[in-house]
Amino acid sequence: MTKEMFQAMVTRAECSDADSGRSALPDGRSMTLYLSRDGASLQVSRVSELKLDGGIIEAIDHKGELFMLALADLFAASVTGGSKENPARKAGFLG
Repeated sequence: MTKEMFQAMVTRAECSDADSGRSALPDGRSMTLYLSRDGASLQVSRVSELKLDGGIIEAIDHKGELFMLALADLFAASVTGGSKENPARKAGFLG
């Protein structure tokens, strides 16, 4: 993935700047990153914060685990959950 594609992915996911210097996904949203290298594949699920530093992606998941990933190995991402305009439904009864 190129830096431009990564920035478009972060923008489309409606990320905002976090205090940590990373881009944070809105509440109720998470991202899955898909990576591949030399025939081996890896999925990093439920990512809540991202940062690109040169060719290295720092990704933090919902448990606070930090993943250091090569931008060159990233080929796709998916975003789940609601957007700012259309938030995800909360469990329970609507009143």
